[in-house]
Amino acid sequence: MGYADVIAWSVAIFGGLVVLLAAMPTKVPRTPGSGIATGFVVASSVGLFLVVPAVFLNSSCIEFGWCVSRGDGNMSFWFHSVFAIPIYWFVFAAVSTMSGELRGE
Repeated sequence: MGYADVIAWSVAIFGGLVVLLAAMPTKVPRTPGSGIATGFVVASSVGLFLVVPAVFLNSSCIEFGWCVSRGDGNMSFWFHSVFAIPIYWFVFAAVSTMSGELRGE
């Protein structure tokens, strides 16, 4: 047993928090529907960027002996944040829409 799943899901959850913070209300007015387009860019950027820390954390976990090396199977723990891009997109669009309604837009 190792911590590879814990690390992979932690990176994906961290990405969700980043997207959530990016969608929070700002003083910059947004045009209607911009949450969907902006959300796609933010979600894709966060999901793809987090592959790098996931690779580093998984490799470090293996080096410290906390995770078991699975050869090429290690890559399955690197892409949880990429698989979460649709969820990130939905969260961004939902939160930015709700925050717009709270601001009276």
